[in-house]
Amino acid sequence: MLNNPNECVNALRKVVEGLYEVFDLAAERPYDPDDNDKPLFGVSSQFDRPNEFLQTLLDMLRVFFEPDPPGTFFLNANPCFLYDAMPDKPVQLGYASVLGDPGESFSAMLDEKIFPRLAALGYQQETFSNGFFAICRGPDRGGRIKFGDELLCEAAMALQANISVDEAWGGLYSAIEGKPRGFPKQNCAGISFDESLGDRLRVSVWLIIPVHQA
Repeated sequence: MLNNPNECVNALRKVVEGLYEVFDLAAERPYDPDDNDKPLFGVSSQFDRPNEFLQTLLDMLRVFFEPDPPGTFFLNANPCFLYDAMPDKPVQLGYASVLGDPGESFSAMLDEKIFPRLAALGYQQETFSNGFFAICRGPDRGGRIKFGDELLCEAAMALQANISVDEAWGGLYSAIEGKPRGFPKQNCAGISFDESLGDRLRVSVWLIIPVHQA
């Protein structure tokens, strides 16, 4: 029940205004340089792949607000990990959202779909500073999220994700043998439940890529 509908409307207005700014600031091309009052569809159309960017944004929000937290050192309920990773200098925000096949594991998706997709979009691994992975799973892939969720642990291992401070996970990953498959820099991963996915995973990725200026 809304005891204060007007306050709720004001809060929702601030959310929409904030998302408007996110779209506008992260835009890949201008809608109209002379238009100081772009409509909502105008700011979203400033992306090469607007629907895909919107999907990544929604999945990040799903992870931030997932009601069943998997643990402490994950992206779940910790948007501050993303905030803190943003430098003062200009960066490119890389993005991609990948849907897995029924029953496909995260590790298989990473090798066969996610990394090839990022490469096809021109995101080179050696240029990444940070990667943020929002993993959404359906009810046939383990049900609702659990503390210490196995899927998220698998993802953290595969990505060699330093999910909070390096010291918290350094001892764990130093014990992993073999050639690393993940990114060489810091990655953060989180997980959320999406009833519509059934037996599939969907992985949305944001990459912070420094812009090297001459």
